[in-house]
Amino acid sequence: MSHEKFSLKWHDFERNVSNCFVQLRKVTRLSDVTLVGDDRALVPAHKLVLASGSDYFKNILKQRQGSNAQLILCLEGVTFGDLNDMLDYIYNGEVQIHEQSLDNFLRVAERFKLEGLMKVVDID
Repeated sequence: MSHEKFSLKWHDFERNVSNCFVQLRKVTRLSDVTLVGDDRALVPAHKLVLASGSDYFKNILKQRQGSNAQLILCLEGVTFGDLNDMLDYIYNGEVQIHEQSLDNFLRVAERFKLEGLMKVVDID
């Protein structure tokens, strides 16, 4: 009897996961968390995706392990637009930001510890 193992690799795995995140961003019925900003607009999201893109959310969601209840996170100091920009970045890996909104987005990104964005430091 042979004990040889075969390696079966999904060559488009990363692209498939990326496409899945993009599709999940559009599908609200599968969401398991709702974000609420200062303007009280509800923004549905997915715990797994939030945790994969933000240390802030990862730490909060780890504390709620085992809870199946729909989670609502009220986030003071952010607007509906801020939340949508942040989620576009997390789900799609990029976001289009107008120049006048860039500083605000970077403030939000730093607050929520978004993966893939480095803090820029000015050296004089």
